[in-house]
Amino acid sequence: MDQTRETTTPLRQAEPLLTSKLYAPRPRPDRIPRLRLLQRLDEGVRQGGDGFARKLTLISAPAGYGKTTLVADWIARMEKPVAWLSLDEGDDDPVRFLAYLTAALRSLPQFPSALEVPDVRGTGQTILTLLLNQIAELQRPMILVLDDAHRVGAPAVQDLLTFLVDNLPPTVHLVIATRADPPLPIARLRARGQLTEIRQAELRFTDAEAIAFLRKAMDLDLTPEDAAVLTERTEGWIAGLQMAAVSMRQRDDLGHFVRAFAGSHRYVMDYLLEEVLQRQSAEVQTFLLQTSILDRLSGPLCDAVSAPHPRDGSQAVLEHLDQTNLFVTPLDDRRAWYRYHRLFADLLQRQLLQRYPEQVTNLHRRASAWYEEEDLLSESIEHALVATDFERAATLIERVAERLMMRSEVATLRKWLDALPGSVLEQRPGLSAYQAWLLLLGGEPLRDVESRIEACRAAADREAGEIQAARALIALFGGQIYRVVPLTEAALETLTDDGGFWYAVASWLHSLFQIPEAALRGEDATPLKQLIHSPLGAQNVFLGVMGLCNLGELRLKQGRLREAEASFKEALGRATDREGQRVPIAGVPLTWLGELARERNELSTAERQLTEGIERVAEWGPIAAIDGYLALARLRQAQGDGPGAVAALEEAERLAVMFDATDMDDHMVAMSRARIDALQGDFEAVARWAGSRGLLGLDPAYLQLDAATELHLRKYELAVLGLACVLEGRPREALSFLEPLLDHVAAKGRWGLGIEALALQAAAHHLLGETGPALTRLERAFARAKPEGYVQLFVEMGEPMAQLLYQAAEGDIFPEYAGRLLAAFPELTPSPVAQQQSQRLIEPLSERELEVLAAVAEGLSNHETAERLYISERTVKWHASNIYGKLQVSNRTEAVAKARSLGILPK
Repeated sequence: MDQTRETTTPLRQAEPLLTSKLYAPRPRPDRIPRLRLLQRLDEGVRQGGDGFARKLTLISAPAGYGKTTLVADWIARMEKPVAWLSLDEGDDDPVRFLAYLTAALRSLPQFPSALEVPDVRGTGQTILTLLLNQIAELQRPMILVLDDAHRVGAPAVQDLLTFLVDNLPPTVHLVIATRADPPLPIARLRARGQLTEIRQAELRFTDAEAIAFLRKAMDLDLTPEDAAVLTERTEGWIAGLQMAAVSMRQRDDLGHFVRAFAGSHRYVMDYLLEEVLQRQSAEVQTFLLQTSILDRLSGPLCDAVSAPHPRDGSQAVLEHLDQTNLFVTPLDDRRAWYRYHRLFADLLQRQLLQRYPEQVTNLHRRASAWYEEEDLLSESIEHALVATDFERAATLIERVAERLMMRSEVATLRKWLDALPGSVLEQRPGLSAYQAWLLLLGGEPLRDVESRIEACRAAADREAGEIQAARALIALFGGQIYRVVPLTEAALETLTDDGGFWYAVASWLHSLFQIPEAALRGEDATPLKQLIHSPLGAQNVFLGVMGLCNLGELRLKQGRLREAEASFKEALGRATDREGQRVPIAGVPLTWLGELARERNELSTAERQLTEGIERVAEWGPIAAIDGYLALARLRQAQGDGPGAVAALEEAERLAVMFDATDMDDHMVAMSRARIDALQGDFEAVARWAGSRGLLGLDPAYLQLDAATELHLRKYELAVLGLACVLEGRPREALSFLEPLLDHVAAKGRWGLGIEALALQAAAHHLLGETGPALTRLERAFARAKPEGYVQLFVEMGEPMAQLLYQAAEGDIFPEYAGRLLAAFPELTPSPVAQQQSQRLIEPLSERELEVLAAVAEGLSNHETAERLYISERTVKWHASNIYGKLQVSNRTEAVAKARSLGILPK
């Protein structure tokens, strides 16, 4: 039984993997070579250019046409390495699919020695990208076989299959065997000559193949005429021929049987199954029927399920079935694991229900018990659910629920919980709480989630701590902040400090909302920080990651980007499972790190982190990705991709509408839209938003009110409105509320927003021609912003800020920082004053000097500049010296700033 556990650690694996799924069936010695089809398969893997001439071989036909047998025979003849994966319904979860796919690839001989399996710093397409990139680096041809691909149909898994096909390295050839065409770009591959297809008509046995099969494999001496009739009646259907052959054994009147053989496939198979079963001993008949409920068969498993046990043991029966070619296929080299032919198993199960319906439940219960003893809890749960043993299933689910949540196998967990009756869930508050959270993350309306929880509360004989913690989460999602602390206090009164998930959730929420005002001014002695570094925070991934992200968010609000970055990086380091693989909650710190990178103008890094963060948190539920799309919209705008920014906003809006987001989420999405509208110059849209939120003509004294959630959002809304006023040229209106806004956030120590308010005030004063107040406020903003690396906050303010930065650089106000900020601006039209100054240069720059200056503005080193311009580094330095002299500056940063102010940088 060790065979089920001998496997490498897969991606976020919650349970051991069945290694039998990674073995190709061994070709039988009495198989019939199908040379015409083998040649077709060979065509698909002809070498062409740097790899295979074609990407994909698709073998598509109904059950019983020998798809798996054909591929197994073919790869047995291959010299190239082959990875095999037999798919089943349990793989209809993207995480489990990726786990088995990675395990299959790691079975290749060159994989462990030459490659490292990615440590899951991304999800879905990110993981596949890492795997495929590493395989491509090997530059060795290999074949990947996915058998029974029809058994996975979830859109997320189908998307991964499509991505796999679209991005296969030329050294990898994919073979898919399936009963139905998967939703792949088959027409496109066919048109480009990248597809080999083998379908039902080609898989049918010819007369010659049928004669060889009946004589060699089935040991029947039929005349060519009888064999041709039987082939015609079965239409070359291999399973039908095999059933007929088994039925004809021990018959003397073979010709009469062949002539009487008629009917459609369904009726023929029913008839033949009766014939097959009747010719087996009573013991074998019982064994076949009872073990038909199993996807895979082994001696010990069948011993546990069948009753009574076969006289010589189940392993002996399996070997007998194998030797007599009775529809079983060995799955490993040791012949410890087998499976029935799929169609044969279906028909056996139908006979079991017809003959012994009362046995089905107990058979599944015995299978569930065996799998539990082997610590294969997923299989144990599946059998318990089929047996309608819901109490047992619920107990097993309780053992794995937290692991599945942390490894993002939420599709599996939700499927199991949905299969449990409400009466069972209501008596298990932990599972009810998990179901509520899954519904919440899946975007179910809050009222529906709350009704589920209330039903559990009504049925329970006590106020369960798990339910109270779940209600606190629901209140947080719903923006009902005032309810969070009382609910968490009630939860902590009953939950025990055992490090469990719901105790951690309650502790986290309680400490989060007990942060004293002193912490908002930067003091470190907070309950949240103490909890993060407590033994509970260290051992519980959810608590540690969310607590550190909350601490990082607090530091962002305080304008302390470096400390925030340290917190987010520590959170990302903790967002792993016991095998060191990243879990979905890693998407939270990744999103924050992407925001930080955008602010620092590290746009490519920001894109990578935000993309991965969105993928990661979306594994829990689509609604969790809303914040990621809002951050992505701001990044796209910074990249100069206006349509991309709008597309990201629209995705966030779509998710908010589709999943009935809370008012808070709706307001955040609307505020983000207003910021992008302002940056794109749609000030009418900003005015409509401001009017809908009551911002126009707002009494600044409102900021002094203690309005909790409303005030929390209002501060940021006023900053967006201030940005729009500056960009539209309405500085006096901006100053009317920016001054009280600054006073308010400064008193709270919220210098992240304070820096923005100072910069907006500076730009507004500049527009009014008030140079002194403008530079004074800009200098105050610089004093806090420069050590932390703020960039985009200033760049977003456009030309008014750029003009002010030129003045700051020339006025010796943080000149290097001002120059660095100017270098981040997109091309701006120089002012008339700057144009006049450019005409008064001591000496105009030469064409070559302008080329060197352009390279300097891009941030290229002297070596990189020399390579681009095909000159020596010494020549680059000589040109740079001339540029500094003509511009009257002393370094690269000042040169770029001065050149931009004069409008002489080439486009």
